[in-house]
Amino acid sequence: AYWDHVYGLLTYNVTDQYKKNAINKVIFSREGDPLFTKLSMYGFTLAVIYEDPGEPRRVIFLNEGFDLLGASEDDYGTTEEEATGYIRFSGPSIDISNVKSADLITFVASGAAQEPGVEGEGNLIVNGKQIGHNVWDYGGSTGKYTGEDGTAQVAVDIRDIREFLVSNNNEVGVQSTAGFTPCMAPIQTFLVLTMKGG
Repeated sequence: AYWDHVYGLLTYNVTDQYKKNAINKVIFSREGDPLFTKLSMYGFTLAVIYEDPGEPRRVIFLNEGFDLLGASEDDYGTTEEEATGYIRFSGPSIDISNVKSADLITFVASGAAQEPGVEGEGNLIVNGKQIGHNVWDYGGSTGKYTGEDGTAQVAVDIRDIREFLVSNNNEVGVQSTAGFTPCMAPIQTFLVLTMKGG
């Protein structure tokens, strides 16, 4: 079903256009014949990182990426293990004894319940250990992240993974789970370390 689709993640630095304490709007348009020009933009996120002397020191890792995952041997010829995307965080070594909390924030477009009565979709794996099952569910029109028009397309999971943290090269796995219409798209992921002390 996806053989003729081009998909990925677009990122823009809009610091100069950002309006503090105001509504920020993004307008995308497409050119050409609408029958042949496909554009399906979803999963918009505006990340604003700022300084606040009243807040504790934080170390923020950001991994920007996009993957289309679907675990279905009948539909796609893929197992759950094959339908796994990996997010790696590299950078400065982490003194774990100095970390108060480690908030992992994952965004999954099209993350939804796999079948009636089942909450969420997908497994969350941190440094080789599965720590969550059926994690992402955007909740349809009543979801927590519902837009102004009453729809939502992106599921967000936020959890403290300090107990699973390692000093270098932390790796997060997002895994599609087999079920009714499995198709999910992990997009950007944040790891926010709040440090002890000032």
